[in-house]
Amino acid sequence: MSTPTTVYTSRATNWPFLAVASALALPMIWMGLTGTDRSVTGTFVVAGVIVVGIAMSTSLRVTAGTGGVTVRSGLLGLPRWTFPIDRIAHAEPAELAPWAMVGGLWWSSRDGLRITQRTGPALRLRLTDGRRVTLTVNEPEVA
Repeated sequence: MSTPTTVYTSRATNWPFLAVASALALPMIWMGLTGTDRSVTGTFVVAGVIVVGIAMSTSLRVTAGTGGVTVRSGLLGLPRWTFPIDRIAHAEPAELAPWAMVGGLWWSSRDGLRITQRTGPALRLRLTDGRRVTLTVNEPEVA
């Protein structure tokens, strides 16, 4: 059995979201640390949730190859989606409009599933079961 060959890799990071989330988290942590013991514990719980949220939602890595398309989200690559080549009926470049919902996992009746980090270039897959998936990538025409 041969191993799949990677043909294309793209990484998109939502730097504005990362900056805003960090800027909002720091004052919350500071306020909690200046309070009572109960607020310090709560502060660490809230800070942990924020850090995990940031780690899992600010980056998107798309890999396309002979085996299909794999999408990994966050710094740890989780959650992960795999679309095998035999389930992809069609792939085409797309453009995410500035007013489109971006920055995570979204569903719309027109575009189907969106796994995005920013507006701009994207790759749109149409699967053999009719579902549509739109992914943020830097050069969709190459993928």
